[in-house]
Formats: sequence, structure tokens, C-alpha cells
Amino acid sequence: MPWTAEDMKAKGAKRPELAARVANAVRGKCIAAGGDEKTCDGRAIRIALAQSNRGAQT
Repeated sequence: MPWTAEDMKAKGAKRPELAARVANAVRGKCIAAGGDEKTCDGRAIRIALAQSNRGAQT
């Protein structure tokens, strides 16, 4: 399931468009490498939120 900027905004991302792009890319790579959806989803969200909030203005 691809995430949208609105999904990321609800999770607290300061730059939701970036977070959505990162989450979808990380999830795709994780699943392609043989990961299961639940594990890949959690990993993708954590990485995306960290990336989108790094250096963002508060």
C-alpha cells in the first residue's frame, strides 16, 4: 500500500511529501529483498519519519 503525504502528516512528519516518498521506496526495497509486509512497513515508517524530520523547521 503506497503511503501519501496525508498519511505521513497524520504520523507527525514535518515534511510529509518527502516522508511518503522515502517510506514507499524503503518498503519496496525491503519487500524485494524478501522482507514481510509487517516488518517492512514498520521499518519504512521509522526511516521516513527520521529523514523527513531531520533538519526541518519546527
